[in-house]
Amino acid sequence: MGNKHIKIDLLELDEVHGKSELFDYVSGYLLKAGKIDSAEVLQEELRWRESMGNTLIEEDFAVPHIESSNVNETSMILTRLKYPVLNWKDDYSANTILFMLIKKEEEPEILQDVKRIIKSLAYEETIELLKQAEKRKIDIVLESL
Repeated sequence: MGNKHIKIDLLELDEVHGKSELFDYVSGYLLKAGKIDSAEVLQEELRWRESMGNTLIEEDFAVPHIESSNVNETSMILTRLKYPVLNWKDDYSANTILFMLIKKEEEPEILQDVKRIIKSLAYEETIELLKQAEKRKIDIVLESL
């Protein structure tokens, strides 16, 4: 089996401070890559998603996720921040954030790969890998899922 469709882009950011600035940076990155139609729409959708419920899955690790017609290509962006986003949710901060952006009406095989990655987040080893490992190792593990 194995994940053949989803690759994670890794962004290590030294100059981002706060959730709003992070959403701005990631949406600009995705717009430049042609993976979304509108940076402003993505920022609005991410803020809306955050208002609907907590995306922090453990201390220091959040997974904001949306399904949107604004997304042209299902994408996962892993950001590691030098300065954590304080109060990501309540008193909890986050400095590793995995953005999961799913294209509306995505192909079933790609959705299966997304589901495998989501299920892997139930394991501490996967989260630690995403927090610390180099990109090459992350790619190898994801391909084995």
